[in-house]
Amino acid sequence: MKKRYLWRGGLYVLGLLILALGLTLHNKCALGTSAMSTTPYFAALVWGVEFGDGMFVFYALCAAAQLFLKPRREWLPVLGQVAVSLALSRVLNWMDAVIMEPKLLWGKGKVLLLLGAVLFTGIGAALCLSARLIPGAGDGIVEAISRRFGVELGLTKNLFDLFCMAVTFVLGLVTGHFMCALGIGTLVGVVGVGRVMEVFDRLFQKRLEPLMGLEE
Repeated sequence: MKKRYLWRGGLYVLGLLILALGLTLHNKCALGTSAMSTTPYFAALVWGVEFGDGMFVFYALCAAAQLFLKPRREWLPVLGQVAVSLALSRVLNWMDAVIMEPKLLWGKGKVLLLLGAVLFTGIGAALCLSARLIPGAGDGIVEAISRRFGVELGLTKNLFDLFCMAVTFVLGLVTGHFMCALGIGTLVGVVGVGRVMEVFDRLFQKRLEPLMGLEE
C-alpha cells in the first residue's frame, strides 16, 4: 500500500515538473504561449511581473471562483489547489530564469520548440490527472463550470481557453501591446495538448493504474 502511494505521489510531482517545463518552453518559442497562460505571460512581458507569480495569481482566481461554484463539502480540495499552484509557480520562476530564450532560433527551430512544449505540457497534465490527487486549478475551474451549468467538459475547456485569450487580447488593445503573448503557438497548444493527453492515456493509463493502486 505504501509503495502505491509513493508511486501516486511521485508521478504527480513528476507530472507537475514536466508541465512546468512545457509551459516554460511554450513561452520561449516566441510563437504565442498556451491559452491559460496568455494573461500571466502578458503581464510578464508588458509589466515585468515574474511569469510564475502571474500564474499563481491566475490559479488563485480560478480556485476562488470554484468556491462559488462548488458545494462547501468540496472546498478542501480547492484549497489544496492553491498550495499546489504556489509550488508550481516557484518551479515556473526557476525554469524561466534557468532556460534562456534562444535568440537565434528561427523557422523550423521555433516550430520544433513549440512541438516540444505541447508534448511536455500534455504529458505533464495527463500524469497529474492520472494520479487522481489534487487537480490543477485550471482543470478545476473548467470541471466546476461544466458541472454547474451542464456543459460538456471538452466544450467548456475550449470556451474557457477562448475566454483567457479574449482577456489578453483586450488588454493588448487597451495598453497598445497588440497580440502580445498571443500567436499561432497559442492555437497549436489549444488543439495539440488535448490530443497529446488523449494518446498518453491510451498508451499508458492502464499500465500506470496498477502501480498506483487505482485499477478498477
